[in-house]
Amino acid sequence: MTKEKCVIRAARLSDADRLDELLLLLIDDERRKYDASIGNIALENFYQSKMIRGEGQIFVGELNEKIVGYIYILLEDQTHAKIDALYVLEEARNQHIATSLLVKAMNFLKEKGVLYIDISVLKENEIAKKLYSSFGFKSFKEILRLELK
Repeated sequence: MTKEKCVIRAARLSDADRLDELLLLLIDDERRKYDASIGNIALENFYQSKMIRGEGQIFVGELNEKIVGYIYILLEDQTHAKIDALYVLEEARNQHIATSLLVKAMNFLKEKGVLYIDISVLKENEIAKKLYSSFGFKSFKEILRLELK
């Protein structure tokens, strides 16, 4: 894709099917690159149900009116939030879309009075860790894993 101006906006219910497609791509990407133990997950109407129930907030990034990335955030309580998913299509990367989505989410959360934002990142995902570090995210907790063979 050529470098066009990305539009960041709140997701609409009509975006739910596209968001489910991107979530499947995110899961597949993480499985292939970082964690082969991630299983195949059936996610039919995942984001539609989240939106209908008002669970979290989703912002999308569009190029030429096509959704190429998104961020899904959850309010854990009055002061804590979690970024549950952030994904940009590979062909749309390096256009500051992930950065723009993070800025939008952080501004939204500041307006809500949130003080802390957590995100889980797979240890091998250096690109994501570099992005989050550039915003001031710091390591907060570690999860250790034992593979039983």
